[in-house]
Amino acid sequence: MAGVRIIRAALRDLQKLSHDDFGKVQIVLKRLSQDDLRDTKSLEGFEGLLRTRSGDLRVVWKRDRQDIIIIKVGYRRDIYRESWQNRKVYNSPHLNLFYQTLKSTDSEAVNVANTPQYQWNFQEEEYWYQFVYGGYRYSPILTSEQEKIYDYLLHNLSNYQNHYGTLLVQSAPGTGKTVCAALLASRLHQQGCQIIFIVPDKLVEDIKKYAQLKQQIKQPGFWLGTFPNWLNSNLKYAQIASPQQELSALKTAARRVSNNYKRKLANLEMQDVLLYQAFVLDNSRTQLSKEIFFQANQERIEVLKQIKPDWWESALDGYLCRVAAANSLQEKLPSPSTDRQQTIIIVDEAQDLLLAEITTLFQLGKHWRNLGHETTSLILGDLNQRIQPTGFHWDKLKLGKEICLSYNYRNSQKILEFANQFLEIAKSYGGRKLPAPGEAKLGIEVGEPVRLLEFPSNHEAWDFLCQLVQETTQPENQRYLLRDLANAIKVISPHSSAGNENLIMLNAEAAKGREFEACIAFNLFTGTGKPSLAESFQWYTMLTRARSRLLIVATTAEIERVGRGYFKNCLPIDPYIAISWITEVASDIEVNQIPDNVKKLLLKRCKSGYIYWDTYSALELAGIEGDQLYQWEQKAIAYLQFHSLSHLESELAKTPYIPLQCLLLRAMHHSWKAVSIAQELKENEPEQYSQIIDSIARDLAAKNLPYEAARVRHQITKAFPKNYPFPEIANKPGSLVSLLSQSIIARSFVNSSHWVD
Repeated sequence: MAGVRIIRAALRDLQKLSHDDFGKVQIVLKRLSQDDLRDTKSLEGFEGLLRTRSGDLRVVWKRDRQDIIIIKVGYRRDIYRESWQNRKVYNSPHLNLFYQTLKSTDSEAVNVANTPQYQWNFQEEEYWYQFVYGGYRYSPILTSEQEKIYDYLLHNLSNYQNHYGTLLVQSAPGTGKTVCAALLASRLHQQGCQIIFIVPDKLVEDIKKYAQLKQQIKQPGFWLGTFPNWLNSNLKYAQIASPQQELSALKTAARRVSNNYKRKLANLEMQDVLLYQAFVLDNSRTQLSKEIFFQANQERIEVLKQIKPDWWESALDGYLCRVAAANSLQEKLPSPSTDRQQTIIIVDEAQDLLLAEITTLFQLGKHWRNLGHETTSLILGDLNQRIQPTGFHWDKLKLGKEICLSYNYRNSQKILEFANQFLEIAKSYGGRKLPAPGEAKLGIEVGEPVRLLEFPSNHEAWDFLCQLVQETTQPENQRYLLRDLANAIKVISPHSSAGNENLIMLNAEAAKGREFEACIAFNLFTGTGKPSLAESFQWYTMLTRARSRLLIVATTAEIERVGRGYFKNCLPIDPYIAISWITEVASDIEVNQIPDNVKKLLLKRCKSGYIYWDTYSALELAGIEGDQLYQWEQKAIAYLQFHSLSHLESELAKTPYIPLQCLLLRAMHHSWKAVSIAQELKENEPEQYSQIIDSIARDLAAKNLPYEAARVRHQITKAFPKNYPFPEIANKPGSLVSLLSQSIIARSFVNSSHWVD
């Protein structure tokens, strides 16, 4: 069976199809993987390209050794509508990449080998829907450039010996650092290395879902988590403060400063906590004048110095702050606790660690090497994406030569040209020279010019945003949440994160590490005076979330604050055209980054009575499981029970998905019918089957029906409480009254027969 790889442009196509056509494509791909070439012919005018037909649908693909690569999916009228003469215009970057790829001329950047591809596994057919709407991220295939770096790192991680035994990958956004790190962790663990893989909190669940890592993470010798998680596992008797506890402690300590400084310390924020730890507590630092964050925040740091470290320590009440925890571990470094010959420490997004934290990891590696245990570290990050003032430069860490991934697989060249400008602001603050941003010409798509929508006032800008939020269809016609979210407007803004089915708003912290095909930058440049260093990094980080389309919505005051020169290459756009331009491109979203929003949106639909048919797919991708899933189900059932029985029966007749059928039956108090329907999952989906049966048992126990709960749970445990009567009916489904009557009659018959004898 041939492997199936799908390029990202084709995934965009799939996300725009109706659900029925979406399923037809899956059938076509399965046939192609089995070398079933019905309704297939060469694509006229393009050597090596084939197209397969299914009704009005067309799938364009090519062979690559034993695999097939899906390049474009769509309706006949869309795929063939443009003549070759018009293929280089801006109005369809998606088609431009497609036709450039087909042409396969002299541009390496648009070669399929250097285009992001994802492997579809037909052994997981039931996950096709999840795969297209975000799950594809977890089965990436390295591009040709990434493979070269991957092979280099794989060889050198086991042989590299500099002062710290460390390799550094400093690369711009969208180059594939995390993908390379995850696949390296998998390969090195297979080769017998112990892996310590440290990532930001929002990446932990993502990494767990990588196809190449799913099983290895569960095996000995593989540790994955955040830096605080890792500290906790090594400082077993210490209590490490949360960020909120640190902020509260700093506010408490600040009350003890002299009256001259109290007003200046009245409104402390999380950034103050980081500045205090990075530049006041960490007294090992030297040459502070060269640190860019020190230069930009020197005045604020002098004010923070009025808070004495022992006041701060006292306010923490026995808890350790980030710097204290790192220093505490350095004082008593643990010994290696593995029988594996080598340990590889991988740190992703390392620019967000404090200097004391990253130094602790280096000291640990050095300590283990001194004990004869080979230890090497791989540090990955981008100093230009620091949205927090951690305050160090790679030079300070003495890491030697930087390794760089060059091609940008996320952002178009036009978006990079626009975003890169804002790092020039950071350079004006002096300090050590920052790494150069990725060259715009190394984006794999040229893309469209950034669009600019200027409003005289903020009120009018918000009015425009409100237009985007308006409902476009009735709930009964919207049945797939992941599709709705893919077609929702993605907004990056300094405002707090929020969202609904039609619009998702993300601030800098929530947006970091994520990407969208099209998005709006809203109120990004609001403020007064010269843009700060922090704003420069945040703007660059947020603007590089967009892949192919970026709409800037700004007021005249915002534009004049930054300078109109920054927007000279943007194309002005009419508000009505802007709405259609930004909404016509699908943009899937990592729902595991917004689990609370997903739960709320699904509950909102239950409240309406028109349940999303992909409810359980969305919950699974969002990482909602176990007791958290059961609690969500209880709320959903409560909302569904507000509707009439006839309405729920109508919904039951419409939904094709067994877990949803079971949920509706539970809401209708038909527990044993739900148990019966769930049996269909027993063989192919044992985990989901067990979850449904356990949930039904919990429902019955909550209704003070322990005997019924035990009978239901017997379906999966095969155990029945010894003190419960009539164990012979434990494994029989159906009405308890009927079964008890039958059992009593049977027992009576046995007893009467014995009496006759």
